[in-house]
Amino acid sequence: MNRGTLFVQKPSWLLLLLSYSQVRSCDRIIFFQYRDLSLSQYPPIPGRNLKGFLHLLNPHARVETIPDDLYLSLWLENNASSDPAVDRLFAHLSTGVSFHTIATRAGLLAAERYTKICLLPWVLSESLYYRIGRHLTGAGPLRMLSASSDRYGFHTPFFSDAEYRAAVPRIARHFLRFKSFLARACCLLTLFNILQVLAYILEPLVHSLLRGRIRIGQPPTYSADVVTPLINGFAEPTFKGAGHRDDLLLNPHLPSDRVLFYFSSWKFPPQERAQQIEQMKARGIRYVDPEEFPLDPRSLWETLRFWGFLTWRMLRPAAWTEEPRFSCIAAGFARHYLRESLFANRVRFKVSVEFQDYSPTHVVRTVLADRLGRLTVGMHHGSPAAPWVLPTLRYTHIHRHCIWGEAFLRMHEGHWDPSRSVPVGFYRIDRVRSILHSARAEELQRRYTALFGGHRPLVVLLLPSLSWYILRSRVRELLEGLRRLQDLTGSFQLVCRFRAPDQRKQWMQEGLAQILAEEPRVTEDISEFSTPEWMALSDLVISSNHSTGMIESAGSGKPCVTFDFMTTGEKAYGYYDPSLILKNSADLVAAVRATQNGNPPGARGMTLLAQDFSFYTDGRNAERFRDAILQAVEEVDGRGSRLPLELRPAHAGVAP
Repeated sequence: MNRGTLFVQKPSWLLLLLSYSQVRSCDRIIFFQYRDLSLSQYPPIPGRNLKGFLHLLNPHARVETIPDDLYLSLWLENNASSDPAVDRLFAHLSTGVSFHTIATRAGLLAAERYTKICLLPWVLSESLYYRIGRHLTGAGPLRMLSASSDRYGFHTPFFSDAEYRAAVPRIARHFLRFKSFLARACCLLTLFNILQVLAYILEPLVHSLLRGRIRIGQPPTYSADVVTPLINGFAEPTFKGAGHRDDLLLNPHLPSDRVLFYFSSWKFPPQERAQQIEQMKARGIRYVDPEEFPLDPRSLWETLRFWGFLTWRMLRPAAWTEEPRFSCIAAGFARHYLRESLFANRVRFKVSVEFQDYSPTHVVRTVLADRLGRLTVGMHHGSPAAPWVLPTLRYTHIHRHCIWGEAFLRMHEGHWDPSRSVPVGFYRIDRVRSILHSARAEELQRRYTALFGGHRPLVVLLLPSLSWYILRSRVRELLEGLRRLQDLTGSFQLVCRFRAPDQRKQWMQEGLAQILAEEPRVTEDISEFSTPEWMALSDLVISSNHSTGMIESAGSGKPCVTFDFMTTGEKAYGYYDPSLILKNSADLVAAVRATQNGNPPGARGMTLLAQDFSFYTDGRNAERFRDAILQAVEEVDGRGSRLPLELRPAHAGVAP
């Protein structure tokens, strides 16, 4: 007899004890874990003590977690359909003190974008719990121990109120309501929020104090036309990587003396950081580290004044019973606003380049640029699977949003403002095209012949890191396909291309090492050629479905397909041609065999895909991005065009 499942949102000893009868009357206990691209898991996996406690309550129940394939499919579906839940929660927040506190400084539109980015992880976690719960009802009776009273109705798309009351034990609902009431009724909550805001605001200043960076008087200032975060750096990597460096912005029209790089939230290990600094000094590239800015009286005064403003608003009676998470968002905005305003006071710039359009900090920088008469220009994060894996991209807030292709505008229709969009094309296509239309192509062919034998056709397999969202069942299918390539007759060469040494180690442990030892036509590389060089040499590129490798290959005129490791390939590319998507070992073998016969798969849809994901494929996309930045500088100077920002006609073009 199936006695049902107990689905626990968050491990709580007290709640489990109060729900003793439900724990005793189930066959299995499933613990919910929310995971996203940050690779974090919350709540953590139940430990030995908790499992032992559950065994005492019910020795016959199995303690389980959600299978990866089930979690991934529901996670992707949940991310893509989260808009109604975000809007519903924002409707509650927008009438409160916290939102109006943010709007006072940021304006209504920016405040909405900032708060929605901050709300999204909470919304996704809560709605995914109930989405999975609805799926579990198909396996028998279900009881749910949620971690909150769900006063905002996260369950409503999946359970009616009657079903919710039947699934959540009465004693648990009463306990959660009491806990929620106690939190709001206690006046200490307001004091806690005020102290939290103070801690958030004082943290960067205390950090400067502890490190001995104190300056009495006017601190030094820096000036540049353009400021941009240091992301990939300038030092040569220890392995032959994808070739991504921060040289993208620099050219004769935008030389290094007009650009100031700064260390941001992208942290380098100490040794690599020292290498980057040494390389920038050797090349005369200007940089600053905001964490090294000294503490000065003006900064301290601005900090205390800002804290006083927030405290005055939070002492209003309307704030006493507000949702604590809303107050935390206001506190987080205060911290971001102070950090960025201190940076803006120390660095005189005209245009700030943004690459983190999925982070709430870019909204704050745009707000400050508005107040100071400056502009932000951003390059969007370009995963073809963005709607399903990175939903925060919907709430981008940048003055000039540089877009790769029409497909990305459709993905975020209703969210991205077309009047702020600047069509520039995918800049990484330039690297492959520069190889194909230069003498380097012949040089690479000679090196390939010398190192790998020059066998044709050449199939390049771009392998992803084995993160949780890469289905192990699909990994096994790929490895099985590589084994079955031994049955193919004739010549071919398949090169497994890794992005980093750690990634290579993961795949070797999964069984790739044995395949490489058994089949000489399947080999690997991490040090001889970069990814653009392999693409230029290839007869077929097999990319992972969430990578930009498909766009880069197709835009360069190279045949390409994707191995669908996380089931988003069909969503992103199925419209263009189903043969672009490989799902199992048979598909992989068929793709290599077709390439041997001179008919690589996906030819029908590759051209349309290239046109849709990149406005231009003529090798000048990086130049267009720099043009957009230069035009923004001219606009700040009063010499440039106003909205909408138009590209210079000389750069319009398509692939030759």
